[in-house]
Amino acid sequence: MLEDMALGREVQLFYGGLTRDRYDRALAQLRTTDALGPDLRLNAEMLRRGGARVRIYLT
Repeated sequence: MLEDMALGREVQLFYGGLTRDRYDRALAQLRTTDALGPDLRLNAEMLRRGGARVRIYLT
């Protein structure tokens, strides 16, 4: 699903606070930034399509 939305597109990572979790995974928002189609907020689109879920971590 994510690959279908992002393949061949320019994607940027946007960080809004912590950049990594305790397992060294990136904590970022993904956004397409090219002229190949509409700009997509990939995280939100994955949630909308049921391919992701929200996890809240308390520090």
